Formats: sequence, C-alpha cells, structure tokens
Amino acid sequence: MKIAGIILIICSCTLLGWQQAAHYPKRVRQLRQLQTAFNLLATEITYSLTPLPVALKRVCSQVEPWLEDFFQGIVSAMTEEKLLLAEAWDKAELRLAQTDLTAEDILLLRESCVNLGQGDAVAQEKTLALLQQRLEYNLGEALAEGRQKEQLWRYLGVSAGAVLVIILI
Repeated sequence: MKIAGIILIICSCTLLGWQQAAHYPKRVRQLRQLQTAFNLLATEITYSLTPLPVALKRVCSQVEPWLEDFFQGIVSAMTEEKLLLAEAWDKAELRLAQTDLTAEDILLLRESCVNLGQGDAVAQEKTLALLQQRLEYNLGEALAEGRQKEQLWRYLGVSAGAVLVIILI
C-alpha cells in the first residue's frame, strides 16, 4: 500500500511538472500561427486592396480555430455592432486570454493592430511588417525561455515528488 502511495505521489508531481512545461512549446506554436495569420492579412490588404473587415473574414478560413474565433469576434463586432477596430479588438481580446500567449504578446498585438484600417495600404503594410518583426523577436525569446524553463519544470516535478515522498516517510 505504501509503495502504491509513493508511486502515485511521484507520478502526480511529475505529471504536474510536465503539464506546466507544455505551456512553453504551445506559446511558440501560437506565435508562429500569429505570424502566419498576419502575413495572410498583409497579403489581403496590400495586394488585393481588401477592406479590413473583409480581409479579416478571408483570413479566418485559413487559420487555426483559436485565431479564427478571435478574428471572427473582431469582424462581427465591426460589422454587426458598427464598432471601430480598437473597440472591436478590446471586445475580442478576451479570447486571447485563454491561450498560452503572455500579457506582453497580447499587448504587442493590441499596440500594433489598433491603427490598422486607418491609413492607406502602404501604411497598413508598414504596420504589419513592424508587427512581424516584433513577433519574430517575441518568438526568439519564447524559444530561449522555453528551452530553459521546460526542462526546469520537468525536473522540478520529479524532484518535488521525491521530496514529498521523503518528507512523508
């Protein structure tokens, strides 16, 4: 019985450590998906000269479900409720809180995107190019942080389980 309890404690702590470590690769994946989505948006705006709500709607069909939900929220707020992009963005931003993106990532998106739709295609292209550069920087930081902390959380989970077992014995 004691052995089963020890195994259960160690496995539980290890699982918690691995679960915490899984957030880092998810953030990297989501940042890459954001880069792809905003690259598609830049193409729609720059080359097709598509208005922002229509461009966002077209991009919705080409992105991951979590991004589709986010962009769809912006589109519906802009078209149905007649809100400006900044207001629609604030309303849809709540959906980003459910992802593995950091508050810094979300703030970056807000600062970069609230000016979309206000200038000509060249100005919007520059805004989206700057956003791509900043996303690339955040991606590099996420990769570096992920390598460090992912291993740390895994070891911490196993170690915490072992220490807990020693304390309880």
